[in-house]
Amino acid sequence: MKYDNVATFRGYEIHKEDGEWLFSDTDEPVIFTWRQRPCGHCNMMNTPEEHDGCIGRLPGVMNACCGHGESKSAYIQFTTRLSLRGFVARWFGLAMASLNRRFVT
Repeated sequence: MKYDNVATFRGYEIHKEDGEWLFSDTDEPVIFTWRQRPCGHCNMMNTPEEHDGCIGRLPGVMNACCGHGESKSAYIQFTTRLSLRGFVARWFGLAMASLNRRFVT
């Protein structure tokens, strides 16, 4: 089925129908079901603290998003108020997460 209002959310295609955003693969309402779904790009669930599963909790970071397959949507906001966006944020976040997993138990 073709919809006029189509977007992506956390790596999934969504569409607007009767004023409500729905996941296009299941027609479930985004607002009620997004927390039960893994990332549509890496297939990882959020951490218990609701951080993106692929990057987890990053030291010195107050907010971060991996972009869910869309590098232009990635961002990192550090506690110093410095921000990174786009590809640089995605690369830096995944690199920090990899180091974090390797050296922090």
